[in-house]
Amino acid sequence: DECSAWVRMGFAREGNIPGFYKRSDAFVLGALVVGDDDYEENEHSGTRPALTESGDDVETDRVYQAVRRAIKDVEAVPPVAVKLSQPKQAEVDKAVAAAVRAGRALSGFEPFGRDVVRSYFQCTARGGLSLWASVETQACFNNAFLELLTAPKTEKELALTSGAVKQICDELLRREVVSCFALSPADDTRLSAVFPLHGFRRTGLLRGHIALGSRRVDAFLWSRKLAQPADG
Repeated sequence: DECSAWVRMGFAREGNIPGFYKRSDAFVLGALVVGDDDYEENEHSGTRPALTESGDDVETDRVYQAVRRAIKDVEAVPPVAVKLSQPKQAEVDKAVAAAVRAGRALSGFEPFGRDVVRSYFQCTARGGLSLWASVETQACFNNAFLELLTAPKTEKELALTSGAVKQICDELLRREVVSCFALSPADDTRLSAVFPLHGFRRTGLLRGHIALGSRRVDAFLWSRKLAQPADG
């Protein structure tokens, strides 16, 4: 019922999170901020992208199909044994600052909701591999927002990322969390492919949502009901 009011203020529905409120979905609405050079020209050009039958613009559909093709590539990467540990806040702050300086930070682990509990994970594997992740949960609705600090650059990092996502989802299920959602840069097909590989569905595209270094990129919204098998 609230969506129409937000639309009148200039927002557009960009995705949904199934089961966010246990039995009800959440809708994600967004608006492009004037001043973003990458999007301002298209916003004021008076033209709209061609749409596919599914409602995606042609470019988005092309990128998503590339993600689907990349699932087999990610699945073929030799798995690694991933260990999860819960670091101290000071360690997390240091890792976030380093990722921001390197232009690799996908997130600063900023708060998303209200009355939430945030858990951090350091995901490690043999060979010095390390990945930082954050999970924000709402106990009243049993939902979770999974964030990865950086995207993988190498095959081993990709294996670590895939294993970490699986293990974190397993841990959330043990905590009786009902639904989980995550974001990935739409133009990073290998990172994005990790999510459907582990049972997530694409449920939205957020325009210019991620600030990656000096540029803004679209983000795929991925959702999974954790009680359901990760059948890809």
